[in-house]
Amino acid sequence: MLVAYALAHADPDGVALVEASLGDPDLDEEAVQSLREVLVRSTALQRTEELISDGADRALQALDQTPGLTDEGTQALRDLVGVCTDRAV
Repeated sequence: MLVAYALAHADPDGVALVEASLGDPDLDEEAVQSLREVLVRSTALQRTEELISDGADRALQALDQTPGLTDEGTQALRDLVGVCTDRAV
């Protein structure tokens, strides 16, 4: 989704950079930094973070409505949602 959002919302130069860089094993620090800037400017990073956060919220709400789970089981699944979605940006 991150790349799809970037391609859909970046300016033409940003789109060209993303397309040229995908799969390139020889990217240098400058190119990686330029790609990061495209991801931020295009709102791709923000949109992807929101998508992940919304999905995590829905998962936690579903857990609250799931009958038959033990407290320990519910907590383990809540912890798993956190492990899968909490990260430094």
